[in-house]
Amino acid sequence: MSTDDLRHLLDDELAHLPAQPLTLGSVQRRARTVRRRRTALATGAVAAVAAVLVPLAVVAGGALSRADDLDPVSPSSPAVTVATDGAGTDDAAAVTGPAWSDGTTIHAADGTVVEVDVDATSGFSFVPLGDRFLAGSYGNGTGLVLTLVEADGTVVDTFEGTEYAVGDGQGRTAGWTVGRGADRSVAVLGAGESDPTLLPLTGLPDSAGPPELLTVRGGGCTEEAADEGDGCQAVVLTNERSGGSRAWVVTPDEAPRELVPDVFFSVTGVSPDGTLVAGTTEVDERAMSTCSAVVDAATGTALWETCEVGYLRFSPDGAHVLATDPWRDGLGQNSWTVLDARTGAQVQRYEGLQTTQAWAGPDQVVALVGDSATNAGAVQVWTLGEEEPEVLAEDPRQLMRFSLALPGA
Repeated sequence: MSTDDLRHLLDDELAHLPAQPLTLGSVQRRARTVRRRRTALATGAVAAVAAVLVPLAVVAGGALSRADDLDPVSPSSPAVTVATDGAGTDDAAAVTGPAWSDGTTIHAADGTVVEVDVDATSGFSFVPLGDRFLAGSYGNGTGLVLTLVEADGTVVDTFEGTEYAVGDGQGRTAGWTVGRGADRSVAVLGAGESDPTLLPLTGLPDSAGPPELLTVRGGGCTEEAADEGDGCQAVVLTNERSGGSRAWVVTPDEAPRELVPDVFFSVTGVSPDGTLVAGTTEVDERAMSTCSAVVDAATGTALWETCEVGYLRFSPDGAHVLATDPWRDGLGQNSWTVLDARTGAQVQRYEGLQTTQAWAGPDQVVALVGDSATNAGAVQVWTLGEEEPEVLAEDPRQLMRFSLALPGA
């Protein structure tokens, strides 16, 4: 990931900020509302204020804490057991191992190395998609180009887009936004497909900025997938002028449906089977802290809540969530923590500064760590339960040459 890459990511963040500034007064007004309604969280009726998340590179180095050395995160309300048909899918277990890039060279989870021949002077990112990869690149003074490549580097096709693509965390589906204004849509591409399906973002409420794509789900937008109950879905965020966001499920054949309305101020993740939703529930700007929760998607009932960590993202099998510091102010993250998705119990924690981290499989976390003094960087993968990471790559001078796959949330 280059410095220009970070600039593009920052530009994307700034493009979605409310047209009216988020003042301390507005935060306090929302916070008072949150405090009055927080006791109703167990019934799915809480709102809160989310901080702007702008991850940047900082110093690395730290220590790992194992589950038996730590106290569980205590939920602020009693845990609720939700009956499901099981979290995740069989495909989740098949996608195991970290995927990362060194410049425009992709290192896949299965060890495949793919040279992507694109102009990525100003930025590069990618998403695994079956046996292929969807790479996004910004050239020198050019807009975003998305390139679908085979494992041998052969270009299948190229597409236009307005934001980097995100995946479903399982390598089954990828999506990205295209068009602007009233013409903005989500393009969804399933593994093995060559032509994306456009999901128009009509029917969404007026937004303070362009709708953002949080994640995609399903086995593609084909009739066969729909008949099997595995049709494509996109989860899109619309930004409110008051400073928050609402999450919507967008499909090819139905009007957008709001996901857990009036529960979160900001949704950060949806479990692979769609039964759980994670997000920010409270912000205290003066204390520079936030609270987050996991809720039952059908009822909005909170399973647990914590103010110790934030920015919750589900593992590919839906069993855990990956979290970072509860307040992310642009200076990077001081830690990552893995929690049980249904109880909030802490499983493992790493303390040490890093630029970003992501799931690399049901039981692995991959992280980019670095040293701001020397600009040294490394790609590390941690397996849950182990005390030391595997170092996949490192550079003593160029942290920004590395990036991680964008698995969605």
